[in-house]
Amino acid sequence: MNKYRIEKDEKGEISLPENAYYGIHTQRAIEKYPPVEINLNPLLIKSYAYIKKATAIINSKFNYLNKNIAQAIIKASDDLINGLLLDQIKVNTLYDYDGTFLNSNLNELITNRALEILNHRPGSYNIINPYNHTNLNYCDHSASFTALKIATIYKHKNLTKKLLSLIHVLKSKAKKNNKFTKQKSLLTCNTKSINLDKIFTYYAFIIANHIKNLKIILRNFYFVSFSPISINTKNEAQKFNTEFIKTLSQLTNLHLKKVPQPLGQIQSMYNFTYYSSSLKNLSLDLINMSSSIMHSISSSQNNLIENHLSQNNAFILPIQNYSILEMTLTIYYQVIANDLAISLSSKTNSTKLNMPILFIANNLLSSMNILENAINLFINEYLK
Repeated sequence: MNKYRIEKDEKGEISLPENAYYGIHTQRAIEKYPPVEINLNPLLIKSYAYIKKATAIINSKFNYLNKNIAQAIIKASDDLINGLLLDQIKVNTLYDYDGTFLNSNLNELITNRALEILNHRPGSYNIINPYNHTNLNYCDHSASFTALKIATIYKHKNLTKKLLSLIHVLKSKAKKNNKFTKQKSLLTCNTKSINLDKIFTYYAFIIANHIKNLKIILRNFYFVSFSPISINTKNEAQKFNTEFIKTLSQLTNLHLKKVPQPLGQIQSMYNFTYYSSSLKNLSLDLINMSSSIMHSISSSQNNLIENHLSQNNAFILPIQNYSILEMTLTIYYQVIANDLAISLSSKTNSTKLNMPILFIANNLLSSMNILENAINLFINEYLK
């Protein structure tokens, strides 16, 4: 038999599963906006958890928060950082324009897990409160921007590794095919159609330039700001911000810096749209590369050449693999579509302080994730 607990707010009472870590505000968001099959990237949740943990550490250090409560919140945040409790993220991220619902979900999740750590029942908010304790001195807007920056930095490292692997394999295949084309006098056909060494060399160079460009754009992602909303004096707020960035840098193992103009960080989506646009340009060149390879190989149908290539360990793409190659092309198309969605949403928002940050986060991190998968598929199915 299922057991339930009752939680109350200004609108009334709601029954929740007794062991659920989420609470009444998350449940109301679920009821208002039914879930769709769009899940947040785990790296983004991990980044939010790092921010919650850093906030609790500084609140405890400055005596804004009881040390026992702070330690419980820190341990609960660690659970999220380690990939636990992700099934308790229940809000519909498609409709969560600026991350308000997600923040409520995280507050309640971390609070109820912290209560459990201290051997209290979930929902005992008189002991640890989602907003008076877990959300103390926490700014939703700056946290959302900072979380996306951290997640993008982490994801960028993974994507760069894949791109470097692609460059390495392209250069290796270019050398093998160059050796074969030097023996063209042995063949009685047009070797131009199977001369892939120039294609591989050219796109290895192009992709290397994309890596440099993305790295330059990413420099701005290391500048973050955090505005504690419950601290009234400017001096104390600046101390909190400085300690917060220092602590967050240590937790994430990233060299984060204080942004020169904090308000500009909230008002501008430029860094995210610029990075997304660069991913789109990368995808366009990957499309051109795939199309060039398909055209080059499909123009040669001579079995004698195929046998010779096989015997000399030269590269050849079997005709039956075209459907898989076309599948990777559709992935690149999706990155282009994601960039369009990001560009439009960043320009049509109604107010500068109400940015579609989660919508942009979903699309940006999705583009990086599917690019990784497409490149990995391209390497394993065609180039190795």
